[in-house]
Parts: sequence; structure tokens; C-alpha cells
Amino acid sequence: MTDEERAKIKAWVENWKVTGELLDQLKWQELQHMDEETSFHIFNNLATEDVKCWSPPDQECGLIQQQALFSKLHALK
Repeated sequence: MTDEERAKIKAWVENWKVTGELLDQLKWQELQHMDEETSFHIFNNLATEDVKCWSPPDQECGLIQQQALFSKLHALK
């Protein structure tokens, strides 16, 4: 890796440190000013997605697929 590549990577990381802090500030500002109706809709959407992940295994869900993979890998040991 060249010095120029290292410098670019370092600049990229530093940029995301600053960007991450700004995004956190924005997130907290939005949460503080959120009305009840909006918060209900967001919660409802999150809860719906959570229920989908605990559905029967015949339905597609990343969490279920991950657990099945872990189970298969464990059985191979």
C-alpha cells in the first residue's frame, strides 16, 4: 500500500468520524421533535419487521436463515 493510498484511507476514516457525529446529532434532534403519530408509525413498522423475523422458517428472514446456517455449521464439527 502506497503512502497516497494510506492518506486516502485515513482521510476517509476521519471524514466518517465527523459525519457519524453529525448524523447522531441529527438523529437526536429528529427524535426530540417527533410527534406522537410519526413515532407510532415508526414503532409499528419496526414491530412488523421484528414479527416477520420470528415467523415460521418457511418464510424468508435473514435471522432464521442465519440461525439455520449456524446450526448446520455446528453439526459439522
